[in-house]
Amino acid sequence: MEPNLSLIKSRLFFPLSLSITCLSGIVYFFFEDFFLIFFPFCILLLIAVPLIIRPKTDIFSIWSWIFYSSILGILIRCLYIYFEIPDFNAIDAVFLYGKPKSFLLPAMVLVFFGVFMLVLGYLSTNSRLKLNSRIFINRKWNKKAFFITSSMLILISISGLFLFINAQGGLFSIESISSYRGVSDNLSEASPHAYLRLLVSFSGINLFLLTAWLIKCDEMKLIAYLFWLISFLTFVFFNFYISQRAAIVFMLVQLTALSYYLKGFKLPKLKFAVGIIFALIIFQLMSILRNVRDVESEEVKLNISKALEPAILTTNMIDISKTAHIMDAIPSKMDYEYGATLVTVFIAWIPREFWPDKPVTNVDNTIGIKVFGATTYGSGGVPPGLIAELFWNFWIPGVIIGCYLIGLLLKIINQTILSNIANPNMVIIYVVNFMFIGLSFVGSSFSSVLIGILQTLIPMILILNIITEKGK
Repeated sequence: MEPNLSLIKSRLFFPLSLSITCLSGIVYFFFEDFFLIFFPFCILLLIAVPLIIRPKTDIFSIWSWIFYSSILGILIRCLYIYFEIPDFNAIDAVFLYGKPKSFLLPAMVLVFFGVFMLVLGYLSTNSRLKLNSRIFINRKWNKKAFFITSSMLILISISGLFLFINAQGGLFSIESISSYRGVSDNLSEASPHAYLRLLVSFSGINLFLLTAWLIKCDEMKLIAYLFWLISFLTFVFFNFYISQRAAIVFMLVQLTALSYYLKGFKLPKLKFAVGIIFALIIFQLMSILRNVRDVESEEVKLNISKALEPAILTTNMIDISKTAHIMDAIPSKMDYEYGATLVTVFIAWIPREFWPDKPVTNVDNTIGIKVFGATTYGSGGVPPGLIAELFWNFWIPGVIIGCYLIGLLLKIINQTILSNIANPNMVIIYVVNFMFIGLSFVGSSFSSVLIGILQTLIPMILILNIITEKGK
């Protein structure tokens, strides 16, 4: 019954979107720049449909994160632009770049129809993949294999951390306690040390495995808590050192989601609230330290009410303004790519140390330099987001077809996970690798999303095959 209902609902989008488009045109003539309020609510309404017709609430589902990111990236930012919060200069510097607010209207319409096709693709299928691997059939972990593997992951991640710090020239000076690393204005000299970062990221994988052990197992908890603390401190310190604010926030959310699923869709409300406050404090502290030049004379104050402002006054996630500027830059500043940016995953894995003349594989850097005036590689990159990248490659037909296909893909992944959600191994794989995939697709670049998934999915599957019992 549910598939038929979904298809019926999806067919209503065509007359609904046509009516909204006509109405928005009429409203625009009477209220200048009112589209900045009207369209965001229409887009959120479209995105909310898969959540409304879903029979069971899942606050950490793939589609839920698309909805959350749209509230922040589209609705709240557009309200900031419309009402010029905190002031016009800040809005112009981050979003408008000297353009009038009406400059955003074409991008708003494109995002609306891109979201429409994304939702339509998501509602058009209930297919799922059949997973016959041992880790998706068995649930029990081998205690000895688990703790040996966890010990190795701690050793690897700490070694990677020391090697990375050494490659950066030392621990830090007090003026750069939390800043970008591997930055250069010369592409051949920009050295992010991606493989060392990958080694350190094993601390995050270990953190989730240990959290699952503490939730579902009663043995050797003291050792597990000790290992958990080491992995947590390694992960937090590293991301603090390279000024990756979002990584720490997302990690805290993922730990909450892991508990949510392993405890039968029960949200630990108190822990969740404490985690949010802790994440906001860290987020604002790192934002302050990014710009600190003289720590002794700098007055550092934490204000929870303004802790979200660095996440609003930026262009990450799904965003109308960056889409508008990217559209405007094509083809005057950037040629159509005809799929080239979608396949950089095939050469991105080659270290620049071995191939100094390797082309730019991170399209965020290309967008940042050619569209937004960034001057360095390794910082200043602007992720285009799914809709802008598809427009960059195949113009409007690319947005229509590409968004529909991504919607299908997200639904297939979602249905496959739901059919195996009782298995702790699947819960870990989902939370670590796929929970943010929808948010990443709509806000980041296609190849970077795939690379990020593969960097954690492949080690995770190998580790789970080692620690999962062979018998049923």
